[in-house]
Amino acid sequence: MQADFETAIRFLDGLSNAEVVRKPDAASPFSLARIRSLADILGHPERRFGIIHVAGTKGKGSTAAMIASILDAAGVRVGWYTSPHFQTPRERIRIGRALVSPEQFAKTAEEIRIAIQRMPDGPPSQFEAMTAMAFAFFANSGVDLAVIEAGMGGTLDATNVVVPLVSVITSISLDHTAYLGTTPAAIAVHKAGIVKEGGILVTAPQIPEVMLVLRETCANRSARMHVAHENCRIRKMTADLAGQSFVALRQTDQAEAEFWIPLLGDHQLENAGVAIETIDVLKTLGIKIDEEAIREGLRSVTWPGRFQIVPGHPVTVFDGAHNGASAKCLHWTLQQHFDGRRRAVVLGTSCDKDIESIVAELLDGTNLFVATRSGHPRSADPTAVESAVLRLGGRCVAAGSLGEALECARNEAGPNGIVCVTGSLFLVGDVHTLLNMNQYTK
Repeated sequence: MQADFETAIRFLDGLSNAEVVRKPDAASPFSLARIRSLADILGHPERRFGIIHVAGTKGKGSTAAMIASILDAAGVRVGWYTSPHFQTPRERIRIGRALVSPEQFAKTAEEIRIAIQRMPDGPPSQFEAMTAMAFAFFANSGVDLAVIEAGMGGTLDATNVVVPLVSVITSISLDHTAYLGTTPAAIAVHKAGIVKEGGILVTAPQIPEVMLVLRETCANRSARMHVAHENCRIRKMTADLAGQSFVALRQTDQAEAEFWIPLLGDHQLENAGVAIETIDVLKTLGIKIDEEAIREGLRSVTWPGRFQIVPGHPVTVFDGAHNGASAKCLHWTLQQHFDGRRRAVVLGTSCDKDIESIVAELLDGTNLFVATRSGHPRSADPTAVESAVLRLGGRCVAAGSLGEALECARNEAGPNGIVCVTGSLFLVGDVHTLLNMNQYTK
């Protein structure tokens, strides 16, 4: 069946892929027409289960992971669609904690390939095909609910053909500005596109101009809006390198409950608040989820590459921070747990990112940046990363390979220091592969 899986990958690789090549100066390639046509040919599998639709600039993956983990702990047969993948495309489509098998992946890809032949306006993009694969696989597998993570934006994202039980928007900041706009408010307009007429929105706390867009959108669409941390207030308790505990005070019962998550950083507490608020909304819709399921789901959530700590001499921290806002969270978390240690940062970004904003947030406390690149076609040249660091007054060397970059960073950090690998999940995934750190064995 491995040959069938490889055939499926070749089929998907033959479709246009905006994750690999983006042309900001060209007319927008994004439209819902193709995914609607494909969903119609497939008999609209996305209508055969309830959906939680998650969008946002940062935190959407972690929040989706928490929601899916809680639902799984509650005994719900839950699907989960996410992007991009970390090490294998199978990560994008899961039921509970299990990745779609190679055999199931190949079978579903063939179903989509046959359906594409009936599309009147040409083939879909790779992301549209993968989205349709997730819908079809979840429907064929009889899931009760699915957590669907938007790829980019919201309004014209392929996932936006769904009519969800709940729409979720995590923290909004600047990213993909060539497509979504150059201000947080402009980006918020795109993200708010996932809010449906008469629907329900759960949002993370937002800056005022973003919150105004979300409130106006909900008012115009007669949608109910729940602001996490107004309805679910979070207070941090303790934290160590294994995780952190916190107390949640919910408006529903005015009782405090303590939880623990194996994810570090104050931003993960914000994400946990959004996840809990979303679960509380689902409970009002008749979905049975008890407190122990929430506690167990949060306790057992896994999300590699997000402030992932690997012990050693030096300690290595992996984090897929890909914009200035994410890098700021990374810096703050490094300061909380490793302040005073000598630090080397292995940095590689995608070519469409604001490299200087990432560097600026990590500059304080970093002794050396090692510029490198992932194997992804959209990765920035290491010399561009090096130039950004030098312009901002930091120390930087460019490495010819990932192995060379890691060796250089380890030498700089020393046995008692910290090596941080960041800039993109593509880079983090490549380094995991280099170190034989396979995160997914099933």
